[in-house]
Amino acid sequence: MSALGSSATASTVPHLDLDPFAIEFFADPFPAHEVLREVGPIVHLHRWDVYGVARYAEVHAVLNDPMTFCSSRGVGLSDFKKEKPWRPPSLILEADPPAHTRTRAVLSRVLSPGVMKQVRDSFTAAAEARVDALLESAASMRSKILRRPIRWFRPSSAPRRERSSSRAL
Repeated sequence: MSALGSSATASTVPHLDLDPFAIEFFADPFPAHEVLREVGPIVHLHRWDVYGVARYAEVHAVLNDPMTFCSSRGVGLSDFKKEKPWRPPSLILEADPPAHTRTRAVLSRVLSPGVMKQVRDSFTAAAEARVDALLESAASMRSKILRRPIRWFRPSSAPRRERSSSRAL
């Protein structure tokens, strides 16, 4: 917490019984975000025994201080150094510099806005061609179905021999 100001100590940090993982939170998070910002620069979330920040300045400070606030130990509630990860760690999200910096540089080149525009245009063209082909295929199949002769079935499900013998009775 020292990166966010020396005046914040565990005893002075406000405690909230807010659950950011509750369905109600996800349904409408904005009132809870407002409460988090109003309560203080740092807040202790009692239910999960974690500290959180919601104000821009503090969030910015946390995200730009990987020496104090690491991501490599996990970005959720699990601490990958204390317990076995439930999934492989993300190469970009759960990495600290310099590994994060290298991976981000590669991804930034591949996922730049200019590249995404090119991919979007080619993807759109390919998707439109595929939809057109499917529509033509469906139209062709529909005409084949309509050209087939209609077969009529007798209402009885009994084999023909039994039907003829039952008429004789």
